[in-house]
Amino acid sequence: MELAVPRFINTPPLPRVLRFEVPGRPTEGLWYIACLSLSERLAASGHALLTSALSPWASDTAPPMLDEALARLVQAALPYPGDHDAPVGLFDFSVDALLLAGRLIRRFGVSGRRAGPLGWLVALFDLITQIKHGTTATWHGRLSCDADLQVILDLSEREGLPAEIVLDALWRRSDPGGHPVLPPAIEKLSEPLAERAWRHLPPDVLLSAYANSLHFGTNIEWAWLSPAAWDAVVDWWRKHPHETLHGLEDLPEEHARTLIARRHGGFDGPATWRAFWLRFPDLCRESAFIELSSPPWEPLRDGVACSVPEAEVAPLVAQLQASVAKLRDNETVRLNVLRWAHLQTSARGAGWRAAFGLMGALTCAVP
Repeated sequence: MELAVPRFINTPPLPRVLRFEVPGRPTEGLWYIACLSLSERLAASGHALLTSALSPWASDTAPPMLDEALARLVQAALPYPGDHDAPVGLFDFSVDALLLAGRLIRRFGVSGRRAGPLGWLVALFDLITQIKHGTTATWHGRLSCDADLQVILDLSEREGLPAEIVLDALWRRSDPGGHPVLPPAIEKLSEPLAERAWRHLPPDVLLSAYANSLHFGTNIEWAWLSPAAWDAVVDWWRKHPHETLHGLEDLPEEHARTLIARRHGGFDGPATWRAFWLRFPDLCRESAFIELSSPPWEPLRDGVACSVPEAEVAPLVAQLQASVAKLRDNETVRLNVLRWAHLQTSARGAGWRAAFGLMGALTCAVP
């Protein structure tokens, strides 16, 4: 069976007449997708095909002009902005078309200079192959992540490679100094894909970058970190109490409880505690009560009880008033709370009258 098409020197076979058009798409590229897909199915079903750039499946070597046909196939399969080498998204048929091209690339290779869209696709399949075999993934210069990550994940999953393995490998890229670095444009990813990538950030990679103050050259998306990543960050903070705490606005409550329960200084001043009080007032109030009722307490220490916002003074005083009899039983505890109440009264904040009343309850004689 021979496809009746014109032959041109140094050009892959072309249809005699193109009867369809897709705005912005090289129509001959769509035709190559159709012909190569059709000839693959015909060859698989036992039809004898003459070898050409449109039906290479029966040959052990690449027929002439196959690279050119593949290049046009890739250009037609993906939306490109102008003359850029990398695409900016996917069509509904993109993955199937690229897998078709990938089968041909793996069977015949690519001859000559690997440039443009075809070189991009070859580099992408090389990367997927490295990840599949468990080797250290090298990030090709033309791959820019924001354009390619969705393609990599879709192709990998169709080839039986779970997204978790792919993302783990891509996160573990390193710069020449051995420090982890993000794919350069990850912050430009669309939100569903960006969230998926950040949720698979390995905790050890996050800690390595965090400890080296690298932050991957981008802002960490704290809201999308996995529980395991937060576990690692909180554990690191506990071991380095004088380091600045980042991402508090997205800190999960269970991890906030772990940090607040420490109550022992080292947090970077009142600003950190104010952030905790703003997000977790109930946890902070509970921690402040424990701090005040657990001797010894230093009124100038950088703890949660020294950073109570004005609006939280009265609720904390009410909690202390409810336990005033127990607080009076221990002289050290009574003096702790008395000194704290005196500080709040002297500050003349919104809750100073309640704090003054607590002072009276702690100092008056018991009838």
